[in-house]
Amino acid sequence: MAPCVNEILQKEAGGVVLIVGHRNTNRAILGVLMRWLPDSVVGLKLSGKYLYEITLGDDPSIKTISLDENIKYDGFKV
Repeated sequence: MAPCVNEILQKEAGGVVLIVGHRNTNRAILGVLMRWLPDSVVGLKLSGKYLYEITLGDDPSIKTISLDENIKYDGFKV
């Protein structure tokens, strides 16, 4: 998964990328982008009611957007 994500990021360097996938794919992508250990993403219970906005860099950050509440939270929510 990491090589594919890295290829997309290189082609779109400095831009905004939207990646849409299914639950297991999204777990893997989140893990790569946030630099989480593989074992920590296996049990994530992702919900379709959230979108995740990730800012890359030396210390990646994530914001959770609730589609039900139309609110953006700092950090990761499931």
